[in-house]
Amino acid sequence: MKKFHPIRGKTVYIIFQSKGLGDTLAWFPYVEQFRIDNECKVKLYLPFQDMIPLFKPNYPEIEYLDEDTYIEPFGGGKLCFRLPMTAEGIMTYKVGYDNGDIRKPDGRQWIPLQQSCSEILGLPFIEKKPNLFFKNYGRPMKEKYVCIATHSRGPQLKYWNRPGGWDAVVKYLHSKGYEVLDIDFYDDESRDSYDNKIPNGVIRSQGKPLDVRINELIHSEFFIGLASGMSWLAWAMNKWVVMIHGFSMSWHEFQHKCIHVYPDNKEVCTGCWHKHDMVKLLKQGKWNVCPELSGTPREFECSKEITPPMVYKAIDNVIENT
Repeated sequence: MKKFHPIRGKTVYIIFQSKGLGDTLAWFPYVEQFRIDNECKVKLYLPFQDMIPLFKPNYPEIEYLDEDTYIEPFGGGKLCFRLPMTAEGIMTYKVGYDNGDIRKPDGRQWIPLQQSCSEILGLPFIEKKPNLFFKNYGRPMKEKYVCIATHSRGPQLKYWNRPGGWDAVVKYLHSKGYEVLDIDFYDDESRDSYDNKIPNGVIRSQGKPLDVRINELIHSEFFIGLASGMSWLAWAMNKWVVMIHGFSMSWHEFQHKCIHVYPDNKEVCTGCWHKHDMVKLLKQGKWNVCPELSGTPREFECSKEITPPMVYKAIDNVIENT
């Protein structure tokens, strides 16, 4: 006879509070682990509803809640999650940026993005990838190619702010015999005097749905990007990733098959994502927020100090391992 368990056989609601592609991919595996470990029913709300077709076929035991039924406007432009008042549901977990997302619940110790979910759900942390459902549409080109994504849906601090950096990397990849497929959703994300255009010499593939992006990644040799959603998607597809970032530290992002390119120099300002209340700053709507050095010649030095040769070295390491 099984011992009494307060959750076993009951329904638990888990609510993601982020529409981010990377956040959704990072947190999802722990929802399934929670369901299995606790032998309970899970009803999951994903703000990024386009992800449901990628999860549902391989995780059929999870019930995916639709936005029209469970979400309604609340004061201050926020959304209110409406739960049915029944005896079936026993507990609700919220995972996201209003909930100590990158710290332990006591708010003191900074932890990896994935661990923020495992901590909230009371699970031991080990890096886990989601098992995405996808269709193989075949190679988009016969030549060997590398996928890159130079944009982020986040603020300017997530970009590689080294002038000419991406153009140099594209030329280096060509010298190694690779075509370069740019899989950014938009061609141009320039704003606030910052030039954020996709680099020269790439094959453009903008505005494509997620299933096409996955297919492009499947057939690529590897991926180069930022600490953002497209890198997490490449990771989920088990591709080697060269990640260029300085606003977050390497321990915050995924580790498996990833080479982190960031300034390993104590004289360079790095890791502001872990030092400030970035959620509060970003809610102010400032695209060019730089918490430590805004308005100075050192603004965004965390990525400006990343040189093309640093990325070349990472590319060479990946080539040696593939």
